[in-house]
Amino acid sequence: MSEVKMIEKDFSFRQNKEGYKRPTVTLVMGVPSLAGLATLLTSEDQKVQDLLVGLVQDTLTSYTRTFVEADAEFSQEKFDALVAEGKISIEAIANLPKSERNTIGKEDLEEFAKDYVAYMPEITGKDVKKVQMAAGLFIERFKRVAGDNTILAVLQEQLGTFAEGVSEEVLAKNERVVMYLSSKLEELLSLEVTADAL
Repeated sequence: MSEVKMIEKDFSFRQNKEGYKRPTVTLVMGVPSLAGLATLLTSEDQKVQDLLVGLVQDTLTSYTRTFVEADAEFSQEKFDALVAEGKISIEAIANLPKSERNTIGKEDLEEFAKDYVAYMPEITGKDVKKVQMAAGLFIERFKRVAGDNTILAVLQEQLGTFAEGVSEEVLAKNERVVMYLSSKLEELLSLEVTADAL
């Protein structure tokens, strides 16, 4: 089995202040296959092992943080119970929808919301209260509007407007959250159920 597999990856760029948008760069990249990862994990280079183990640990830690943030009385006992039930593990994370694997905590969403509220009124001309309402829906991961594709589509458009309108620095700061929210919106919009389907 080959230790490397080839993937095609697009690197896109946003328009700068002068109106120039660098063309997308498409690269064919060699990345470790499953066999390649197995070899790296048994590498004699301890730094390689530490890097890979650290990535897994960071994934579990970030995912666990979402439970801690959602429960003001979260404890070791509650954590142990979730582990025993199989709700916190690499297998559990791997079986989540892709949008949920990008482990974003409430704190991350709130930090994004601050920038969203700070910049969107100027970018769009929208009233601050409307921008704050949208920011609130982002923080709660669209719970109140799941199933309302009209509102979800507006939020999707507004998220794109934010990404296009802010500076490179602001976008880089919020990139993980923007990618998470974008993926979550695509997932929710794909779940439209019509009366004919029932």
